[in-house]
Amino acid sequence: MSISHRQNRLLIHPDKEYFELWKELGTLTKVQSHLKLAGEINPKLNQPFSEMTIRIAALRYVIEYPEETRATFDNEQGRPLSDKEWEEYLVKTAMSVYDTSTSKLKSWIERKGMQKYDYIYSKRFPNGVME
Repeated sequence: MSISHRQNRLLIHPDKEYFELWKELGTLTKVQSHLKLAGEINPKLNQPFSEMTIRIAALRYVIEYPEETRATFDNEQGRPLSDKEWEEYLVKTAMSVYDTSTSKLKSWIERKGMQKYDYIYSKRFPNGVME
């Protein structure tokens, strides 16, 4: 079975809410349990949403709204991240979130002005994602 993020379209809430729940509860397992107790299940499978589905939604929020989420990561490290550290994290995370869509990754890189980090994404896309 191929790995796909189509199940993200089945999530009920905006990505921000999954990020906030993960931040508040601390683990994806707890978020998954919380959603299950709230009756939120994958209607196609009639099972709780997977931790991976929740993770992708939360991380999609991080990469799309980095200015709103950066403080969370600064606090997690116990010190402010440098701009370079933060942007490298965002690029690596975007590669994970958009791993099934080179076009979405390319669009994100262009929208966020991350072309200077081609040394990160070119490892996965040797033929060039920006071509």
